[in-house]
Amino acid sequence: MFAKGLGEHPFVLPNWGAFGPDGSYYLSDSGTPGDSDGVIWRIPPDGGRPELWSSGDWHFPNGLAVNADGTRLYVIESISGALVALDIQADGTAAETRTVLCDLEPATPDGLALVDDGSIVISCYRPDAVYQWSERRGLVLLAEDPRGAVLAAPTNVVFAGPDRDQLVTSNLGRWHLTRIPAGLTGEKLHYPTREQLGS
Repeated sequence: MFAKGLGEHPFVLPNWGAFGPDGSYYLSDSGTPGDSDGVIWRIPPDGGRPELWSSGDWHFPNGLAVNADGTRLYVIESISGALVALDIQADGTAAETRTVLCDLEPATPDGLALVDDGSIVISCYRPDAVYQWSERRGLVLLAEDPRGAVLAAPTNVVFAGPDRDQLVTSNLGRWHLTRIPAGLTGEKLHYPTREQLGS
């Protein structure tokens, strides 16, 4: 077993995880649907004691990703319908203040993937749509399916392929994967090294 939370605070609804450049693993624990009791966990590279990294008033934290230099964590809040940024401080702790980058209400965003140009792709469980957000352009629609056939409650979204140029979403509504020809390249993901893992 990799981790199960803390004795006094076990995982409630662990959802999505991402590694940072130092080998740390960040995990969204969405909490109880309808309550603002979600948290973000940090698990050290050696798989040691989990750390309750960020808590307090998270509205169903879901998809997340760490930026290229490991200074910022991006998180989707599904219940509030928001893309949120939280800085990772030099000592590895979470900044006290979260920044709402984009309000997607009344949509229910679920997953995100970082693009190599600094923008962020966001998949929405409802409506059946995928967006791209950037500071310069704001929120732009990449793909939608009003019939819910090809895109059917898309949840997680990733860049696949050797060149990270194939945008793929999973679909909870129909149990298949959808490839979207978006013309984008994903940011390179972090993977822990053997040294960081202590092996």
